[in-house]
Amino acid sequence: MSLSATVSADLQPVLASALLALVPHHIFRTHESYSTLAHFILLSVPPGFVFSHTLWTRTESSLSAPITLFLCYGTYLSVLVMSVVLYRLSPVHPLASYPGPSWCRISKLWMATIVFRGRQTRWLTALHDKYGDIVRVGPNELSVRDASLIVPCMGPSGIPKGPNYIGSLLSATNIPMVGIQDVDEHMRRRRPWARGLSTSASKAYQPLIAKRARQLVNRLEGQSREVNLEQWFDRLSYDIMNDMAFGGGSNQLQDGDTDDFRRMLNDGMAVGSFFGHVPYVGVWIGLIPAAVAPLNTLIKYGEACAALRVSQGSKTHDLFHFLNHEDQLNGASPPQRDLVNDGILAVIAGSDTVASALTSLFFCLLTNPRTYDTLQKEVDRYYPPGEDAYTSEFHREMPYLHAVMALPPGSLVYFSPWVIQHDSRNFSFPTEFWPERWLIASGHLALDGKIPIPLPAFESSALGNRDNFTFTHNETAFLSFAHGPMNCVGKGFAMQEMKTVVCALVQRFRFRLEEGWDPTGYEPRFLTDHLVAARPVLPVVLTAR
Repeated sequence: MSLSATVSADLQPVLASALLALVPHHIFRTHESYSTLAHFILLSVPPGFVFSHTLWTRTESSLSAPITLFLCYGTYLSVLVMSVVLYRLSPVHPLASYPGPSWCRISKLWMATIVFRGRQTRWLTALHDKYGDIVRVGPNELSVRDASLIVPCMGPSGIPKGPNYIGSLLSATNIPMVGIQDVDEHMRRRRPWARGLSTSASKAYQPLIAKRARQLVNRLEGQSREVNLEQWFDRLSYDIMNDMAFGGGSNQLQDGDTDDFRRMLNDGMAVGSFFGHVPYVGVWIGLIPAAVAPLNTLIKYGEACAALRVSQGSKTHDLFHFLNHEDQLNGASPPQRDLVNDGILAVIAGSDTVASALTSLFFCLLTNPRTYDTLQKEVDRYYPPGEDAYTSEFHREMPYLHAVMALPPGSLVYFSPWVIQHDSRNFSFPTEFWPERWLIASGHLALDGKIPIPLPAFESSALGNRDNFTFTHNETAFLSFAHGPMNCVGKGFAMQEMKTVVCALVQRFRFRLEEGWDPTGYEPRFLTDHLVAARPVLPVVLTAR
């Protein structure tokens, strides 16, 4: 046996493995799959075939079977990784012309790590400040700050949803309505949600909101003068969510967070937000329950709420009355798995978002006395002492109430609401709490004399030239409830809930921030998020009016 023949025989499995490695790269690039079986076959079968074939046919190789096995799999996986990396960095990639950090071009693991640490908003803001309106934040993903692209990307003919929920929920099949990528299937699953959160259905929920708002007021009256509003809004929103979605079952306003739900939500969403950016990792790690225990605990909690409601049947016309098609004559119930998946969505979306909005709203009101006084006067006009503030009768006639709630909060295309809404090309004085902007834009108020006043506690806030500016108001860039046919289906109910609570509290109490508390630390803490906000405490002193 010649030396050259031996070397040639030794190289054959290496070369074959290297060539075969290009096949799964092409498949993964053209056919996105989150099937663990497909991944296993593509990653293990080809080098296994080369190894088996080498063992059966070799006559001149000097390599042992274990070394041959190592070379086949090592070469195959190494070449596959190198092929992917080189392609993503190459000028032939479809997104090669868009600027962004090199490491983001290679893998979404970088962004996933940033998100897990709760720094996504600040990181994206810094990237756009450095690279411009369109930044490549992943191998196949762009972050966009240009509001003119919202309608083309998120409108009826826009780009399909991304696969984030696959990773966040560790499954490619058990997905709630909001995460479904197929437009037709999404609209089918959305219909009962639309019925359950329609204007008429929301009116039927008003007594539930009023009951909890009245309970909140009574509980606050029984507290000492200093309270943490964030904690009370957290309990309120959770109780209202349970009443509206599942027909009741919780009483955190009275008993506190006995299930430790807030910690469960924060811990679970931190893990879920990470895997949302690397969904192919999420479906694999999901097979190891201990590795994702915090997220599994949250998912199981949502599943249990839904399963209990379905087993008990309808006691009231709650959201699940519509999700289970109980409002339809001869309507067949949807698959149990669909109801369970939507239960997870109801728990997460219904319990956190309103609490975050109310906490930040009162923070903004209490750090802007002029705005607070204007809202107080409007509430007193429509809900004077003795008037029932727990009805929504006058909400439509209260433009300032609506204005204070409509403020901007701070391949795949991602629009960060914070980044878009803090762009001065979309809103004048975008960092300021300025409810009048909505009234000026709608014609309810003249611009003269309504420029926001800088406050001593926020002297670093850039107001720009207050005497000479062009009023800018681009409502398309207002993304608090998303945009297009897949926007937030619960917008109407959320606004109704917040308006009722605000009117009830402002009618009954006078609030001020606790003396000695530093408001400048609120926003940095609030910007630490994992899809749900890590709300800071909001210590206030309240007095009955």
